[in-house]
Amino acid sequence: MSSQRIVFSVILIAAAAIFGQLLFFTAFFSVREWIYPELHSTIETIGGICAILIAQVLYLEAKASRSYVFLVATGFVCMGVFDIFHAVSRGGDAFIFLHSAASLAGGLFFFLVWVPEKSIPQRKNEQRGIAWVAVFLVLSVGLRAIMYPDDVPTYIVLYDEKFTLAAVLINTLASLLFLAAIPRFYMIYRKDKDPQVYIFMCLALLFGVAEMIFQFSDKWDGIWWAWHMIRFSAFMITLIVVFQRYQRLLDRSIRIHPSETGDKHS
Repeated sequence: MSSQRIVFSVILIAAAAIFGQLLFFTAFFSVREWIYPELHSTIETIGGICAILIAQVLYLEAKASRSYVFLVATGFVCMGVFDIFHAVSRGGDAFIFLHSAASLAGGLFFFLVWVPEKSIPQRKNEQRGIAWVAVFLVLSVGLRAIMYPDDVPTYIVLYDEKFTLAAVLINTLASLLFLAAIPRFYMIYRKDKDPQVYIFMCLALLFGVAEMIFQFSDKWDGIWWAWHMIRFSAFMITLIVVFQRYQRLLDRSIRIHPSETGDKHS
């Protein structure tokens, strides 16, 4: 079994184990709170930066890859920017809104892998334009929520001191979008035999599980911290694997075209 296959299998097993443990220990986790906003901001900021770095590597790789990589990369950059805004925001509706927006944007772009290949822009200029429009919209929404938090729509109250109905529905929709992308990634893998698609499948599973757990958590309780750590772990593992893959592709390119590399350095 290849090292990539081992990594992906470990991710799948870890996701299933974490989800099972959370369901088993729901009562234990839900009655305990760890109010630590500094740690939360650190986790969200590092996760956001990791997502943006992953997107950058995937954009570079998308030049020689299929267009679904461009969609996944755009999903990562949207999640990353929203997560950073979420990290620096104060408590309140804007705090929950920015996380919900990050999850929904990421889930939407993952789900878009179902769009037929011929319907996705193939030219790099068109892809670059779509990515910049998405980033501009995310920056606009994020800055607006940070600068004018009172203008963020008040969510419908589900029950006292719990996440609101709208927040639960948005994150549940994001979870379903992530999970719905898994069959499509499997179909792509069956056709292309690209090991990288495995990690996209695992990521869709991890993000889907994290957003599904959202509705069972309260702010600062154990389950709330647990799904944050699931998302954070997904970002970190992906960053490591993607950079290793990109390094191998770069080394292979250098071996194939050593004279061109020498000319660049001369």
